[in-house]
Amino acid sequence: MIRTKSSTQGQVVRSEPALIWYCLAFLGFGFLAFQVYSSSLHGPFVFDDLFLPYTKPNAAILPLKAWLGVRPLLGLSLWIDFHLWGLNTLPYHVVNVLLHWSSAVLLFWIVRKLLSLAGTKGIHSYLLSFFAALLFLLHPVQTEAVSYIASRSENQSAFFLFSAFCIFLYRKSQAITWPVSLAVLALFLCALATKEHVVAFPALLLLTDYYWNPGFRFSGIRANARIYIPLALASVAGAGFVWRYVSADPAIGFHVPGLPWYSYFFTECRAFFKYLLLFVFPVDQNVDHDFPISHTLLEHGAAFALLVILFLISAAVVWRRKFPLASYGLLVFVIFLAPTSSFIPIHDVFVERRLYLPFIGLLLIAMEPLRKLSWRPATLGVFLACIAAIAGYLTWSRAHVWSNTMLLWQDSALKSPNKARVRQGLGNAYLHAGRCDQAVQEYDATARLQHPDFTLYYNWAMAYDCAHRPDRAAEMLGKATADRPTASAYAMLGYVHAEQGSWTASLDALLRAEQLDPGYALTYAYRGMVLVNLGQRDLALGQFAKCLELDPLNTIARNGWAAIKRDAARH
Repeated sequence: MIRTKSSTQGQVVRSEPALIWYCLAFLGFGFLAFQVYSSSLHGPFVFDDLFLPYTKPNAAILPLKAWLGVRPLLGLSLWIDFHLWGLNTLPYHVVNVLLHWSSAVLLFWIVRKLLSLAGTKGIHSYLLSFFAALLFLLHPVQTEAVSYIASRSENQSAFFLFSAFCIFLYRKSQAITWPVSLAVLALFLCALATKEHVVAFPALLLLTDYYWNPGFRFSGIRANARIYIPLALASVAGAGFVWRYVSADPAIGFHVPGLPWYSYFFTECRAFFKYLLLFVFPVDQNVDHDFPISHTLLEHGAAFALLVILFLISAAVVWRRKFPLASYGLLVFVIFLAPTSSFIPIHDVFVERRLYLPFIGLLLIAMEPLRKLSWRPATLGVFLACIAAIAGYLTWSRAHVWSNTMLLWQDSALKSPNKARVRQGLGNAYLHAGRCDQAVQEYDATARLQHPDFTLYYNWAMAYDCAHRPDRAAEMLGKATADRPTASAYAMLGYVHAEQGSWTASLDALLRAEQLDPGYALTYAYRGMVLVNLGQRDLALGQFAKCLELDPLNTIARNGWAAIKRDAARH
């Protein structure tokens, strides 16, 4: 397995493993990744997936520019998936697993290099590096980032960032060269174009140069101006872009209703330890945690959490020479967690996928005590393999929850029964499954937990319509249009009136929908249905044609068009 070479004294010394063993090991990584995530590979679009371009009715005719948005490389990858596979979720999930697998392979090389810089070499270095990569690959806390299609932003940005970090670590000289600098910068920009949280990458390189180039000195930083000057410029540009982005998004930034920056910071001080707990004991995982807000420093123990964080950072600095990997790992964890979990408010205060990139810091902390163990390699290998096996089983179990929308939201409702968004999500799952009465009950529960808004009224109406109660559906749609007049709500109201045989009311609602948005395809599909019932088939044909012009895949219009053509052919 290990290639050997002879020294000048004729002694045999260990060298690198043969390339074939690396290839087999990394292929084994891929096999394990697909095994543990096998149950979620056919998982449906959920949560934020439903707001991305590929689930829009007119996705097939959207220009590429509409897909790119603020994360152009992420949008491009989803655009490619959609135009290759349509709405078949399997390939989307496969890409996520492939990216996760690739990042684990890169992480092996990163950890191996850092262990070497810390003085750990030989067989223990290989064992610990493989274990770190396996734990990253198989840890259940990564399940959301891998099984959730919209979270491709996490593993795709991590892939680019780990690639850049590998090139930085494995450069041949202390002072970085221009070709290496440009390669690192290009990959960093790719990561930034996938998700903006990687803006902290320059801080990682500065920390790395201080710790390991040559070791707790600033000379390495001064020698690498070729990378830090362009990175500083890119970071400033990236920060400006992120600022414009957060200023326009009501769920992110300093204008999130009821969540000032200081309350978010106090809350994230507590979330810091929740993330640590999930790394050590990955239990009570949830797609939508009900994590209470600390409105003041004294609420829910935020002050104590802040003091402990400051102590840990201070200890990392003071004991950086005695415990270099643990010290470095803690600071890396803080650096990568800071963009999403510090001062800039985000509506969701605790999300498991945010641990995906900072996970590397926690792995390095774990490497510190493991590398000091004096166990024989076989004993250490068995111990590490047992931990990886347990993690893999837990991930396989958690991935099964992501295989089905109803399972996912039932699991969340069990753990967060008093969170309105969770109950609404479960209601949506019941509605999609045709369990209409249960959907109505969940929307009732949602309305008791929060003031109803347009989305709740609209979904509630669909549930009532599904339960064959068009009168209640019309009532809810009336409230929805009063809250926010949209083409979708008026078009649905027209459909419900048509179910009741109220043709005039239906046409009035559909006219209002067209006035609000002439590009909303379902308006014309529903109007076509009404005109068919009124015996005006020629006019209905025109409405179906207009719908198909806007949405070529619309089944109502396609079926209506085909039925009229068949009837015309018979006569």
